[in-house]
Amino acid sequence: MFLGLILGLLIHFFDDQANTLSHYALYVKPLGVIFLNLLKMLIVPLVFSTIFMSVANIGNILSLGRLAKKTVLYYFVTTAMASILGLILVNIMQPGLHAPQLKAMLTQSMPPTLVSAQEGKTLFDILIYDTFLQVIPTNIFTSLTEGSVLQIIFFTLVFAIFVTSLGSKGKPIIDFMKAVEQAVMTMILWVMKFAPYGIFALILVMVTQTGTEAISVMLRYMLTVTIGLFIHGFIVLPLILWFFGKYNPFIFSKHMLSALTTAFSTSSSAAALPVTLECVKDNAGVPEHIADFVVPLGATVNMDGTALYESVAAIFIAQIVGYQLGLTDQVIIFILATLAAVGAAAIPSAGLVTMGIVFKAVKLPLEGIGLIAGVDRPLDMMRTTVNVWGDAVGAIVVSRFEGEKLKPKL
Repeated sequence: MFLGLILGLLIHFFDDQANTLSHYALYVKPLGVIFLNLLKMLIVPLVFSTIFMSVANIGNILSLGRLAKKTVLYYFVTTAMASILGLILVNIMQPGLHAPQLKAMLTQSMPPTLVSAQEGKTLFDILIYDTFLQVIPTNIFTSLTEGSVLQIIFFTLVFAIFVTSLGSKGKPIIDFMKAVEQAVMTMILWVMKFAPYGIFALILVMVTQTGTEAISVMLRYMLTVTIGLFIHGFIVLPLILWFFGKYNPFIFSKHMLSALTTAFSTSSSAAALPVTLECVKDNAGVPEHIADFVVPLGATVNMDGTALYESVAAIFIAQIVGYQLGLTDQVIIFILATLAAVGAAAIPSAGLVTMGIVFKAVKLPLEGIGLIAGVDRPLDMMRTTVNVWGDAVGAIVVSRFEGEKLKPKL
């Protein structure tokens, strides 16, 4: 990122052809195109496999037990709250406005009409006809071929719910989808190994054409995401912990310190899972049977920070390209940011891949992923910390709802 930034600025200020894309930048541009194409390639298999396995990991939703219902409800509510918070903040701070050069770059691949046609429609029309009825596919194979993300998610959710309800008869399908998910995750890890080169090329090309504009816009974007993560992590979740978990947030943060630092340094909820379990059970005293169910499930499906980040990123790119997002689009972003966060893998930069799900659904240019990819790593560290913090708070809250007493071992 820094190398692309420095070289891009040098080319921008010292090369007379920089504004029309210097020939120096053209040499490295293919690396960025390859990286973006690899991300696009993974969107459909990622949606289908991760959403399916998220439902499968929860179990038979049609006959969930009391503990599972409370856990799933808590995770869904907090993830939705994070997504809404992101939408509110990005609409208030508007980090993507006043970037004409970036707009010119990103709108090259977009249709000329970028205004949402919702004038004169009632809220019922928008929510039912423009949103809900559009997600029901008439042919799932056509939806898969065309990459209709909302329709793929709808079919996958319904299919997964009924497969899990089959019990042992559905196990072969679940095992197959688990293998598909693992294969996709391995591909993501492979693509992320190429990410430094792709990000270098994307940043260099962008800064070559826009100069300091790209830097100032990205700083505003990073500030918006950081403020959102701070509010959710230091205000929203502690208030939930205090009122519903009856636990002092300051004391609990000390109990969870090693888990949070592990999450921050690794950017992986999965890598932090053993430490999170140890802190929750030994330091905070959550009963073992609750911790062993709530925390691993949270590492799989509870991604508050990721939901907030994806909401902000989608509106941010829409602001840059001048896409006037109406209520329908914002509702779709809210739904997809929540579902995409649930489907995000507990590995570094997984949210960067699921971002394509949200962008594709509201017809934003996937090239926008290249813009935010350069600053993804520090934001990934912060949002992973918020994800793990949300899992830990969930373990306390669910314990209280179950009437359990907390008995710290240490």
